[in-house]
Amino acid sequence: MDVYFMDCPLTDPQVCEAMGILANERLHAGGTFVSQYRFPNVLPVVDGAGRSSLPLRDYIPTLRKHFVRAGAARRQPPSVALLLPRTATPLSGALALALRDVARQSPWLIMRCAGPERQIRLVDTRRLVEMLCDSVGARLPGPWS
Repeated sequence: MDVYFMDCPLTDPQVCEAMGILANERLHAGGTFVSQYRFPNVLPVVDGAGRSSLPLRDYIPTLRKHFVRAGAARRQPPSVALLLPRTATPLSGALALALRDVARQSPWLIMRCAGPERQIRLVDTRRLVEMLCDSVGARLPGPWS
């Protein structure tokens, strides 16, 4: 699994926890080897109200370029993950979409936890999107079904 991060990589205990979660859930994450790659701090400058100069959807092409420079396009591991920044950002979704476009697969999202019982949480974005599409398609008529 290739893990892309902005600020701090996963620690050894966090890597072990991630692999344990994947093994317990019987989810395929591409073996037990984790490579971590830093991409630069690419968050846009925000004003005092927390607004950036660009809408998030317009920032995705810039984020794609940063993932290409970090090597996400040329590596083809069985799975990829995005370690979300320590500071919450509205760009998290845009980061995941940009990595999905460049790596050509839906990334796992890894979030750090503050609690002592767990250090991280993993979200399978591919499964999340499938569940959302299934539930929306089951309730609403139209192009979703």
